[in-house]
Amino acid sequence: MRKLLYLAAIIICAGIVIFKAHIITEHQKKEVVSITAEWERNGKPVAPLTVANRDIVFTTKVSGIMKTGGNMESYVTADVASGLREGQNFSIYYGNDGGLSVFGRVAFVSRKMDVLTGLYSVRLKTSGIPPEELKNKIAVAYVQTDELKNVIALPNESIFMDNGRRYCWIIEDGKAEKRYIETGSSNETHTLLKRGVKVGEILAARGGYFLEEGDNVCLCPDAVSYTHLT
Repeated sequence: MRKLLYLAAIIICAGIVIFKAHIITEHQKKEVVSITAEWERNGKPVAPLTVANRDIVFTTKVSGIMKTGGNMESYVTADVASGLREGQNFSIYYGNDGGLSVFGRVAFVSRKMDVLTGLYSVRLKTSGIPPEELKNKIAVAYVQTDELKNVIALPNESIFMDNGRRYCWIIEDGKAEKRYIETGSSNETHTLLKRGVKVGEILAARGGYFLEEGDNVCLCPDAVSYTHLT
């Protein structure tokens, strides 16, 4: 009798587990179906951007110790040193939210490799006395190495890779068109476009990760992107 009771209890527990698993599975299916239905009804949401000429600034990050008097000393690799010149402007952002800044210029770039480190010595000089919270601490300076004017530059998160080729999504007549492009230099936010997109065309600036050729799209200027692969 006791064995029968144990067996009945096991069967009841197993039934409860199976029932709960079924409920969870059905709930997940409903979520997937609802997203798919929303896409079919309204189109996949993307943040549109009208392609236009703009100025783009290229910066190089240089990390170093901020010394007394506003001198920041650092050692950089050969490729970084090759893009640095005396007199280039830089900015250092600090504070809890990066809302504060210090400015200055590149004071010295060695053209001779240090035999011990294999690196090149660099010294940056702030335009004024740096705040106490930066003194004798590691700081990151963004050195302006180049500026291109009146060029087309696409947001980095609008560019994807396909078998080694870069592409973006162009929106035409409410549908997604996969457009292969040739690009140049990049900074933290944008990439220079060489060819593939024309001024005035509508780019999927965000939301392109889920697009496929010919998809109906919903233009949502305030759309955000939580998933992006490059």
